[in-house]
Amino acid sequence: MAGSSTTTDSDGFSSFLTFNGSNFKWNGSFKQLKSFFEKPPLSWKGEWDSRANEHRFKLDTPSSTITFFKRTKTLQIQGKKDHKECIEDLFKKQINQSSSEQCFSVPNSKRKACDSGESSASRKRTRNDIECDGKCNEIYPDVHIKQRVGDHKILGFRHQFCAAFYHVHKKYYPDERQFGNYDCLDKEKCIIGKEAKESIGKAKGIAKKAEEFATEAEQFARETRKKNQKSSENTEKAARNAKTFATNTRNLAKGWKVQPRTVVAVAKFEKEDSSILYQARYTNCVPQMKHAEDFFKEDVENGELATKIEKNLEGGTITIYLTLQPCNKSTTRGTKGTPPDQSCCKTLKDIFTNKLKGRKIKLCVKPTNLCRLEVKNKDVNDNADERKHKDDKDYKGNTVDEDEHLRRNAVRGIKMLMRHGVQVIEMTTEDWKYLFGMTEEVRDQRDREIQEILNQIEDQIHDAQNSLDSPI
Repeated sequence: MAGSSTTTDSDGFSSFLTFNGSNFKWNGSFKQLKSFFEKPPLSWKGEWDSRANEHRFKLDTPSSTITFFKRTKTLQIQGKKDHKECIEDLFKKQINQSSSEQCFSVPNSKRKACDSGESSASRKRTRNDIECDGKCNEIYPDVHIKQRVGDHKILGFRHQFCAAFYHVHKKYYPDERQFGNYDCLDKEKCIIGKEAKESIGKAKGIAKKAEEFATEAEQFARETRKKNQKSSENTEKAARNAKTFATNTRNLAKGWKVQPRTVVAVAKFEKEDSSILYQARYTNCVPQMKHAEDFFKEDVENGELATKIEKNLEGGTITIYLTLQPCNKSTTRGTKGTPPDQSCCKTLKDIFTNKLKGRKIKLCVKPTNLCRLEVKNKDVNDNADERKHKDDKDYKGNTVDEDEHLRRNAVRGIKMLMRHGVQVIEMTTEDWKYLFGMTEEVRDQRDREIQEILNQIEDQIHDAQNSLDSPI
């Protein structure tokens, strides 16, 4: 029963523990907190150090210190980064969740240090992480499935959010001789912006060498003109080609053409009244050759999202935001981390038809960028059955090149989704506001640090006042 000092069930724990976005608060007594720490499901071992206005628990595994400030009712976690994050994640999981799900999004490296009696169901859920603890992702190197608890900022800082969703790639159109605009939230830290800068630097270096070659070739042509007319003409032609190459290279250097190398997905499950039931972030995994959509599928079938779907009687919408539109055998063969027959369009189609449609739950896909998705007139009468398009032909009956074949597959994949009732639509201003709301500013982090220090000072003042007021 909640409120009892011997309560050890997860529901009792979550009824006392809250998170306001910056601090954890314990609304029960110290005796209740001590009981929760020392009994299942936590069963933590350590020593308590009680003072006038605080209680410190020195935890053996993971090696950390949790301080409970009696006046402010806040819990402060101190220790190594991995250990601290493990406890924070565990606390967040305990809020409004059962104890069997407590380490759902904690990586292997942290879960070993945070072994607090996780259930066999939880271990089964993370078995695919044996070869990868989530650190393979260059944008979010933590876990591949990250559930949002409360107002936790699961999209990180601006440079991470930019690389995951927001970055607009500048494109060069040689026919029109103009440039498309680009937008980057942090050109110094965004991995796409950084790679673009590196590419620009390399292109400029190549252009400079080409210009130097053209200058030397022109000089050589002038010197040999009188001796050998044909040799001079060839040299002048080489000089012109070098100049053209240098100009084109410099133009390309102006374009931010780098595409995302990894895909991030965010899923939001809403009821008919727009109240949010579940939110999570998913990332690609190169070692396991899994796309973000594959982890979304795992969540739908065996994870916390499966539980939410089961408990929800019917209706609602799952919106999935993606870095790129879902692939459909449209990735260049040999791409690292992608099987040759990978079709995330089919994965999402199967999820909708097998898991959601019968419960009258809508599935809406919102890509923030496109890859090879370009419509041409020849696509109008294209059949959805890909088996008939193993060898794509052009209007003359010749087999098309790989790029055209991949483009056609990309279009067929989106057609497949639409024909089965999956919505594929563009982002709106409200969508961007929603995603931005899951990012964290450096200022927010600093404010929390300042608040922790001020809380400690207030506690010291309170302790001093108690000492003066106490009878001698």
